[in-house]
Amino acid sequence: FEAGDRFELEGETPEHGRITASDVVPSPAIIRDVKAKNVNPDTDDYYTRLSVTIADPAGEKNYYAIRLIRIEYYLNRWWEWNREEQKEYFKEEIISHEEEYWREFRKDEILFGNIDGTPTGIRRWSQFSDELIDGCEYTLTLRLDKTGPNRRNPETMPPGQWQGSLVVGQDFRVEILTLSPGLFQYLRSVELAQHQSSSFSEPVQIYSNVTGGYGILGAYNVASATVSPENILP
Repeated sequence: FEAGDRFELEGETPEHGRITASDVVPSPAIIRDVKAKNVNPDTDDYYTRLSVTIADPAGEKNYYAIRLIRIEYYLNRWWEWNREEQKEYFKEEIISHEEEYWREFRKDEILFGNIDGTPTGIRRWSQFSDELIDGCEYTLTLRLDKTGPNRRNPETMPPGQWQGSLVVGQDFRVEILTLSPGLFQYLRSVELAQHQSSSFSEPVQIYSNVTGGYGILGAYNVASATVSPENILP
């Protein structure tokens, strides 16, 4: 699918009748710059600071989410490593939604904001609208704890890797997802329902764009950039 394409889903059964849903693929985000710095490397107080600059088109409603992938590089079993030649000695994992990271990841960024009814005030899927940044360039500031390089981590070794492998380098791939309005509304409603603070209030209605049924048919687009952190010594 390309930006602007509409796709539809139809189904029908004798028991439940006909259902239909459709959505339109949004345009990809515009990423101007991505920077990453490891602060206090080789200490117990290290973390990675990410700065992601996006350009928001003016005069239109846009909805975004962030997905962050950590790419770790390992020494091979002969204690050799070259970023270009040893590509098989690496592991990718999505860390922006992991419980141990996501609270710290989002806490310093105002665009993630508060959600009425959520005790944490944090958006679990890192989604946000362009209400505050319409037509502007804006730099998101993200913090990731427990991401420093040069550490033994046998529990996260790729399958078949030697357990003595050493993490000797890492990159981050930042993905900015543009969400269709329907998908954004669905994610917000699910989050509000999961964190509803009062048992006496009206239940949150989960957003649905399925006619004759219930659920979501949502579209998104992805723009990405990969960055290698620079070290900042204590």
